[in-house]
Amino acid sequence: MNLDEVSIVGRAVAGAPSRERSATWLEGLEELIAALAAASTLQDLADCVLGKGLAGLGADAAAVLIFEGDRLVLCRGTGLPEAKLAGLQAHGLAGATSIAEAARTGCPVFVGGEAAVPIVAAGTVYGSIALWFGPDRHLDAEEQAYVRLVGRQCGLALERERMREELERTRQVARDAERRKDDFMALLGHELRNPLSPILTALYLMRIKGYEGEAEREVIERQVKHLVTLVDDLLDVSRLTRGKLTLQKRPVELSRVLSRAIELASPLYEQKRHQLSVDVPADGLVVGVDEKRMAQVLANLLTNAAKYTDAGGRILVAARRDGAEAVVRVRDNGVGIPDKLLNEVFDPFVQGERGMDRAGGGLGLGLALVQSLVGLHGGSVTAYSDGPGRGSEFIVRLPLVGQVSALREPTPVPQPPPAKKAGSSRRVLVVDDNIDAVRMLAELLAAHGHEVRAAFDGPQALSLLGKFDPEVAILDIGLPVMDGYELAREMRAVLGQRVTLIAVTGYGQEHDRKRAIEAGFSHHFVKPVDGPALLERVGLIRESVKA
Repeated sequence: MNLDEVSIVGRAVAGAPSRERSATWLEGLEELIAALAAASTLQDLADCVLGKGLAGLGADAAAVLIFEGDRLVLCRGTGLPEAKLAGLQAHGLAGATSIAEAARTGCPVFVGGEAAVPIVAAGTVYGSIALWFGPDRHLDAEEQAYVRLVGRQCGLALERERMREELERTRQVARDAERRKDDFMALLGHELRNPLSPILTALYLMRIKGYEGEAEREVIERQVKHLVTLVDDLLDVSRLTRGKLTLQKRPVELSRVLSRAIELASPLYEQKRHQLSVDVPADGLVVGVDEKRMAQVLANLLTNAAKYTDAGGRILVAARRDGAEAVVRVRDNGVGIPDKLLNEVFDPFVQGERGMDRAGGGLGLGLALVQSLVGLHGGSVTAYSDGPGRGSEFIVRLPLVGQVSALREPTPVPQPPPAKKAGSSRRVLVVDDNIDAVRMLAELLAAHGHEVRAAFDGPQALSLLGKFDPEVAILDIGLPVMDGYELAREMRAVLGQRVTLIAVTGYGQEHDRKRAIEAGFSHHFVKPVDGPALLERVGLIRESVKA
């Protein structure tokens, strides 16, 4: 509503002859604005204009045209003959009518008993509105101002709707980009796991065969494990952002979780000769956590402290009860955290400045994972530092639960029939479409005295069952032709329970494990598979090799 229109309507309200009429118009405008705000479709918007917006003017007929560019997207009318409405729709902007002229020019047209005004906002013409009266009816200045106001309010409503649609399109583009990024991260992590499995198996074979170059092998093994950690972080971030990460919580002593975390972080501490002090009570701090995930949280904090503390530095990990919470502190005398980073240190990909000796510091995902995982456990984590060169401290708070003995243990995974005594030769079928993975695992099994057959897809594996009756089958899940789940069901149908089925996969969520158990697998391993752990789990390691 511009100043001229306000002035005209205001004078109309003030004047006795038109006071009642103008009051009706103003009331109608208020109702129109409210109705336009609630309109969810163009049809709703047009009905608002034809109903509430033009009430009190006494028109015999009315119409609303709305365009997108030159294309007519809506033609709505009331009181018009069907033929005339069809003509308006057929001719659109090209029609020789006042309503078409108002839409083309953006200017109102008042001719005889006909009035047409543009639907306009912010200089954009979205369409037009027309009214038809008797041949002797002429709209005065107040009525013309009121009709123009209706057109402007309609234009504002359309402008808001177009902006809302544009915002939703932008959000959808962002959601699609985020989904593609998450899918790519998950796929990248999965694909990286596949080559890591045969590398780790080959390293183990080098160890048991006594290859020279022990120091070189240890370097390769340490760096491969570091790469595994990076891949795990990538996958965890992807799962967290998609809400796909699940926890298996149970009551456990915090000291046990910390012991596991220290074991995970110990190689870096040994390498940098850090002085690690541990002040944690052996019992009395029972937390309900996913033990593996919480060990990952604390290991990340310990590793972070090691990365940012010079060789020979001091690191303290302590735990105490504080009311209904267990409080874990990880403090170091390292490089510290600048004030500007304290509020961002838990954001993904944020890292402090490091010298060249700390160049291999990871992806900046560790602390982001810490915050997310602690939050999923109902806890909190905060960072403190007195500034550069003055060390840092991370404090994790977790809710305490009852005693371990008083709480139910988790349901165990169904186990296969008892395995043969360790050291006895067994028939083992290995199925994987990765040739190196098959070769290395088959060689590892053979080194332990087992009879091995290999297949690279499901049909090939099934064709071997008549000639080779396997006692153990190690199946990749991502197989061509038929996946590992389908192959497991087919093998169970042929061999029944006399075969132990072991799944290996790049996906390690709880629902992946459950799906494997439902398909007939007895064990579920996530790539890269640790060869000795896999073999010992099913009694395939010879006593002589274990010794």
